[in-house]
Formats: sequence, C-alpha cells, structure tokens
Amino acid sequence: MADWLKILISALLGVVTGIASGILLEPMKFSVQRYFAAKRAEQGILSELANIYEMFCMDVETKEEVVLQKCFSADMADTFEFYYTNHREAVYRIKWRGGIRPIYSFYTEIRSRVVTGQITAKDGCNLLQECFSWCFKTGLLDRGEIMRRVDAYGKFNARIRAASSQ
Repeated sequence: MADWLKILISALLGVVTGIASGILLEPMKFSVQRYFAAKRAEQGILSELANIYEMFCMDVETKEEVVLQKCFSADMADTFEFYYTNHREAVYRIKWRGGIRPIYSFYTEIRSRVVTGQITAKDGCNLLQECFSWCFKTGLLDRGEIMRRVDAYGKFNARIRAASSQ
C-alpha cells in the first residue's frame, strides 16, 4: 500500500474519531460540570444555613440584644445570592432546594425588619427559629445535615479558641 494512502486513511480515521467523540462526549462534559457545580453550591449554601441556624436559633437566650442586632446587620446570605444569581441551574439540582429558598426569603424579610427596628433582634431570632422548625418538620430541609455542619463549625471555633489561648 502506498504511503499517501496510509496517511489519508489515518487522517480520515482521526477526523471520524474526533467528530464522533466530540458529539458523544460534549453533552457528558456539561452534565459533569453541572453535577460538580451543584455539589459546590450545596456545600456552600448548607454551610451558610448552618451558620445562620447556629447564630440565630441556638442559645438565643444567652446572647445579648446588641450582639444579635449587629449579627442581623451583617448579611449572611452571600453564598446563596451568588449561586442563585450566577448558577441557578446548580441551585435547582440541590436535593434540599425546596427548603432553601423559603429560609432565605424569610431570613431576608426578618433581617430587614430587625435592621429597620420594626421588631427586636430576639423576636427575629424566634421567627427564624420557627421557620427552620417548619422546614425540618415538613421535610423541606434535613435537620441532621444542618446540625452536622453546626457541630463542625462549633468544633472548629473551639479549636481556634484553644489555639489562641495558648
């Protein structure tokens, strides 16, 4: 067989293989990217929800009104807003998406009322605690998942306090 024929056949096989793999693998590439984007969004949003839960729903009686007021004035919904605005398809792939949006909507409303002085910070915490309880009871949000993250957050803070006191 002539050399030019071998080159032509190998070039044609390369083109056919490249086109076929491109057509077959390109949709898979996007689904893999969406899967990992959803995982990142879920990790970030659930960690943020755990921080909100820990700050405003746990041991509220021991926290002072001024401290809670300052915490409400600092917006703690950055991660959700980022993913909901820029990567909405990732948010819609999160397993607990049914409970995430109501919590954030309620949190934003309570936060604005506390910051404007319509309600006290402790009343805002109680309302937010009721919202979380409703989402847990209805199955819209997994209490175990949030509490695991709260525990991890508490252990991390305890290690930092222990390291800084030495």
